[in-house]
Amino acid sequence: MMQERDPKEEDDDFQPPKKKTKRKVKEDRFAGPTTGDVLQNYSKEFTCKNTAASNSWVLKTFQAWMRNRRSVELPTDEQVPEDILSSGDAELLQKWLICFVLEVRKISGEKYPPKTILHLLCGLQRAVRLQQRSSSFNFFDKADHRFQGLRNAFDKVCRELRREGLGTIIKHAAVISTKEENTFWEEEVIGINTPLQLLRAVFFEEHNAQASEKEKMVASETFSHCTFQNCASVNVYIGKQ
Repeated sequence: MMQERDPKEEDDDFQPPKKKTKRKVKEDRFAGPTTGDVLQNYSKEFTCKNTAASNSWVLKTFQAWMRNRRSVELPTDEQVPEDILSSGDAELLQKWLICFVLEVRKISGEKYPPKTILHLLCGLQRAVRLQQRSSSFNFFDKADHRFQGLRNAFDKVCRELRREGLGTIIKHAAVISTKEENTFWEEEVIGINTPLQLLRAVFFEEHNAQASEKEKMVASETFSHCTFQNCASVNVYIGKQ
């Protein structure tokens, strides 16, 4: 039988494996104790600045409406409860939210457009959830039948506001005239000599080909204002380069 050779005899540089040594634990490896305001600050729910500002505006508007309603002589049962947003009574909460939707106005006394009323209701939804952590109220969920009346009232108010012209203004873009289009070709803003000119030309012609008889020109909102040598100021298309 062949005897196994000792690794030490084959390699003079042989070194036995080193024993693992325990790492010394630094006594200051952890941060200092967290207490007081720091602990409270980190345990709070994060809210971005824009949302916080929006929530503040919504609550101020709601509180101003409550004060205004209390300033009118009404029976006690027609006065808004001070703690209505923390009420667990869905029917009562819905009643006062409907009143708010019908009565809320700008500081000037003008009516809000539908989009702003929706924004106010969304803010009040957040406020209710903050004040009632266990609340399952959802003003906008069709499955939550407790607030079907609020949704119906909001829809009716929006229809009335649109009939009055609020929230229906459509911004129409100016169009590129034939004279401006010719200027584009003459000044080689659009053309076939470079890839960028060709890209602009394809966009321009493709849009015109698909446009209706009343919309034969490209809206100038897709163009950037620019001045060319030897010509008046015109709009230049800026596409992905």
